[in-house]
Amino acid sequence: MPPDEPEGEQIQLKLDLQRRPIAERGLNVHDAAACRAWLHAQIAHQVYSEGSLAPTIRMLREGPTQEIADLEALVEPGKETILAALWRGLAQRPDIVRSFRLGELRLRDPDSGKLRRAACAMELRPSTAPGEPDGWWCAQRFFGQGEAGVGTFWGEWREAEGTGVEALEEPLRRWLDDTKADIVRTEVEEQLARSPRDLDVRMAMLPPPLALPQHPGELAVGIGRSMDAEVLAQGLSCYLVFVLDAANSQLERWELNGELPCLLDDVIRNISRLGDCYAVALVTPGTIATPEGTRRAVHTIGELKGHPVRVRRILPVTFEAGEPVAQPEVLQEMPIGEAQAWIGVEPETDLGLRMLGMADGLGGAVGEA
Repeated sequence: MPPDEPEGEQIQLKLDLQRRPIAERGLNVHDAAACRAWLHAQIAHQVYSEGSLAPTIRMLREGPTQEIADLEALVEPGKETILAALWRGLAQRPDIVRSFRLGELRLRDPDSGKLRRAACAMELRPSTAPGEPDGWWCAQRFFGQGEAGVGTFWGEWREAEGTGVEALEEPLRRWLDDTKADIVRTEVEEQLARSPRDLDVRMAMLPPPLALPQHPGELAVGIGRSMDAEVLAQGLSCYLVFVLDAANSQLERWELNGELPCLLDDVIRNISRLGDCYAVALVTPGTIATPEGTRRAVHTIGELKGHPVRVRRILPVTFEAGEPVAQPEVLQEMPIGEAQAWIGVEPETDLGLRMLGMADGLGGAVGEA
């Protein structure tokens, strides 16, 4: 160690940075409000589908693209301050526009005074002037986990902005405070991977409809209503894609589990080109804004070959005594251009999907990425 460097523990971290495009291609990474709304939606999807929020750092770049660093078990217990130093180093790279840290904390509910699980997000804005404190933005929302393993939010997001570690409440202060990190330098080996882990793709054959839908709304409503009972009883922990193959008069149900290696649109395009695709429907967890606030919802989006619009069917869900209760459905039409369609458009990423066989139910894997 050079004599002019302070003594301390030299730590080298091997970190996998997963770089991939952001699905919302029009997202302006310089627009703070738009990026925070996008982050809320990402957190909501993970909590709704998995009932938890994994500890990660998400960095936004031009493109727009994102880099995701998994913080799970990265350092030994008691050395969490190293993560604050790591985050600062990653956020200060010249090509990073915004840097967020996500995870769960137990925070005190100001209404009940009890400690509860909270989904937390913080943005670090490193100071550009020596001696000046860093700026930050943070958001918190309490949530729980239902019997089906899916999450349920309680209350709305609480947001705050400020400068300096002292302005943060104690649990969040540890995310930003690296003054006690007993290190001189953190060296990070970057492994930029497009896919953080293999995409698990499963397909099952279902009875075809009695008649082909003539409008995307018929498809969205039909598929959505057929899924209501299952989703309300079991929750929805993955993306579901339904493909109607007109030539073979068959309906395919595809389950997409794990991290997507590319845009969801591209995954659907890869699936739809395997046969003579007439219609595609996507079922996914989401939210809906109501006069009473943001509510959990199930979205079913239908597209027909050559049709200029998609139709989104939204099923708002409330919880009474812990049980999900469906509310009246909402339909929205969304015009699409030829290049935006799922059917008949070549994907930017070729996943190499191929048929492996048949399955009578959802337990048999018949496709792979």
